[in-house]
Amino acid sequence: MVVDQIPLGRVTKMATGGRKIGGGSGKQETPEPISVPPRDLYPISDIRFVILEVGKLTAIADRLVSDVSALSTRVSRLEKFNWVIVTAAVVAVVVSGFWLGDKFSQLLQAIRAIAAK
Repeated sequence: MVVDQIPLGRVTKMATGGRKIGGGSGKQETPEPISVPPRDLYPISDIRFVILEVGKLTAIADRLVSDVSALSTRVSRLEKFNWVIVTAAVVAVVVSGFWLGDKFSQLLQAIRAIAAK
């Protein structure tokens, strides 16, 4: 027997938890709509609470914007300082390279002079 062919009036007690569905006539009954008025999430008197909370959130957002702008100026200062340090390191390496290169060439000339004797 296919499930679609079972009349609703003959549903067993096991399937319905001890109740029969339908009146035995075999036709489906549509449930009546329950007319309950919608409930407000907040009473009208609590609108002041909502306005205060929105004001607090606005103040927090403004504070966050000012903090982020202060941090961005600090980060830009650190980036500039970092470039100064990197530039100084490169200049130091280039100058020391010339100085060491000059000393190294003098050492090679001394070794060649000793070897030539």
